[in-house]
Amino acid sequence: MRTTRSGDAHWAEALRAASPDLVVLAYGTNEIADGMRYPLADYEATLRGLMKQVRAALPAASLMLVGPPDMATTAEGTMHTRPTVQVIVKIQRKVAAEEGWAFWDQFQAMGGAGSMWLWVKAGMGNTDLFHPTGSGGNQLGTWQYRALMEAFDKYKSPR
Repeated sequence: MRTTRSGDAHWAEALRAASPDLVVLAYGTNEIADGMRYPLADYEATLRGLMKQVRAALPAASLMLVGPPDMATTAEGTMHTRPTVQVIVKIQRKVAAEEGWAFWDQFQAMGGAGSMWLWVKAGMGNTDLFHPTGSGGNQLGTWQYRALMEAFDKYKSPR
């Protein structure tokens, strides 16, 4: 997601103007849906570059990367996880650790491989095998909030 240098400067200025204490970046779902039409090394470099831009613009902000949800496929007549989901999650976990960002693993929170099909059957996943329903989204939001607050409580506790 590289823009021109003037575009980068404008984007950083807009981030600073918002003055957020926390930035949450959810990134990677579209790349999975696109079937990874570009090399994974490019994905990692693009993600890392974006995270560095956010950090440079907001050095005092807390930063969290949210991994993609499980996404199912109907290939071979079965409902299972698209192969690139776990690849993207692995890259994101690595880059988040290396860049000093918190990482929330939405894929694991859902139940890991094959979970989207179970979510669809339970009415929490959309029949597009990609998006949660309203109740599924509310559940994921609640889990993300709880994970964030647990980490904050741990951070605040005496060391």
